[in-house]
Amino acid sequence: MESIALDDYLLEHMSPEHPYLHQLYRATHTRLLRPRMASGPLQGKLLTLLCRLLQPRTVVEIGTYSGYSALAMAAGMPEGSRIFTFEINDEQEDFTRPGWKNSPWRTKVDIRMVIGDILQAEEQVPEGIDLAFVDGNKRDYLAYYEFLLPVCRPAGACWPTTRSGTDMSSSRNATTRRRAAFAPSMIAWPATNASKTLILPLRDGLTATQTPLITPRHSAEDAHIPHDQHTDPTMETTRQHKIARLLQKELSEIFLLQTKAMHGVLVSVSKTYISPDMSICRAYLSIFPSERGEEIVRNINANAATLRFELGKRVRHQLRIIPELKFFIDDSLDYAENIDRLLKL
Repeated sequence: MESIALDDYLLEHMSPEHPYLHQLYRATHTRLLRPRMASGPLQGKLLTLLCRLLQPRTVVEIGTYSGYSALAMAAGMPEGSRIFTFEINDEQEDFTRPGWKNSPWRTKVDIRMVIGDILQAEEQVPEGIDLAFVDGNKRDYLAYYEFLLPVCRPAGACWPTTRSGTDMSSSRNATTRRRAAFAPSMIAWPATNASKTLILPLRDGLTATQTPLITPRHSAEDAHIPHDQHTDPTMETTRQHKIARLLQKELSEIFLLQTKAMHGVLVSVSKTYISPDMSICRAYLSIFPSERGEEIVRNINANAATLRFELGKRVRHQLRIIPELKFFIDDSLDYAENIDRLLKL
């Protein structure tokens, strides 16, 4: 009740909702089954203000629903900017698209709706994202964050919705616990240690993150790079991301073939990072059984030259230089499971 009273107070004292957004919010409540999924006036006002302050040229949204949040962002964006919004439910399209075509921002901001999972539609994700707003499948939040971070501009912003309005610490609902675990997992994730993160208790909750000025795919040993290689950091990090995904795919297939004879052992490549000069690839491995993880990674690193040769045969037409391979244990799953266990206590 206190939260509802606070929302009422805020709505009463803040600037009024734009009439068009008000009509859309009412239509969402009368025509759609789960209207609370829409951002609404409180969150919408924050998105509008954020866009007025940041003036993003390219925005990516995960979770379109009725289109309210996309239009709220469009209201604060500059002329000629664009929004790419991804929605997995194709039944939303008939409701959402007409709302954009009739909006007062239709000539100012180009809103493009993509039906499908963003994780499976990499070719439709733009380069140089200034702002990412994530309000999709909560189970995939860490995957979304990891996917978006390399293609966000340095010092860009990522605003994922975080939690539900229930008591997360005592909830037995798995999705709610995952929401609760998202923020601490993200903050503890090694690649985000240069990011600036803030959790806001607004509506369903927002985790506001500013991406680092230096992309997290640059490690300490990659820091001494000639200035002329940083003339276009956005293109550089996008290229790194694509090559890293290629290497992840090929290494995964190599390990799949090589572990067939090792009964009871599974090795998967959970993520790969490539240095800016493309000379070093760091691969993080998930290993079962986990108690043999360190032993197996030592053996893999001891045979890294052989693996590099095998990788070279697979990617020789895509890469001019085959990077040096370094392998590490990926303990992010163990961390998430530990968070989940603590939430059950």
